Amino acid sequence: MTPREIYVQAKTEHYLERAEECCAMGRFPAARRAIDQVFALDPGNQVCAVLKQTVEEQFNALLRHASRGIENPGAANTVSGNDNGSGQGNGNGRRHGVSGNHRGDLIVVVDQDERLLSQLAAALPRHGYSFAGAASYDEAVELLSLITPDIVVSEVNFDCGARGCDLFLWMRTNSGLAQTPFMFQAIRLDSDILLAGKRFGVDDFLLKPVDGAVLAAAATAVLHRRRSIPVAV
Repeated sequence: MTPREIYVQAKTEHYLERAEECCAMGRFPAARRAIDQVFALDPGNQVCAVLKQTVEEQFNALLRHASRGIENPGAANTVSGNDNGSGQGNGNGRRHGVSGNHRGDLIVVVDQDERLLSQLAAALPRHGYSFAGAASYDEAVELLSLITPDIVVSEVNFDCGARGCDLFLWMRTNSGLAQTPFMFQAIRLDSDILLAGKRFGVDDFLLKPVDGAVLAAAATAVLHRRRSIPVAV
């Protein structure tokens, strides 16, 4: 192989591995970008073609989740075949109900810890939730501009860029997300974080690292509380 061919192969393998990692974290827009890089280097890459199909199928399921609630407010809240016919609602007014049933509800977790995102992406479906992840404020805004989740969980501080508080305020000024339940997670929950969150109207707070069972239980409690509030007619 020529030096150029070796370089192209190494870059292709790097982007393909990155696409697989992003897919495992539920970071579908990021996975799409990595896949585009692979095809730019190797348009006929069959492994990437299969991965692209997987990413598109999973991401389209999230898009259907959002559109189902908008087009049919009485529809059940389901993703990827998790329909139990309960017709439950989330906190943003798309669906309403008083049961705590959360089967198929979509959680978006925003956290720069990629290992945590991978763990939650694997664990939450076992507790009946669908999952999507983002690793930064910008990635979360990109994702939330495309889908409408049932609940968002974000860490408070990122190493750089905007913070979880900024994401919360952005959501509250976005008509489609203004009423979406929101939880903070942080390594340390001091009085300043708790006070600011309570004043903002954050639904709950979690200590990192959080496991799937704890996050699922907290999300279920928040969604049940939100759905138990009578809907104004």
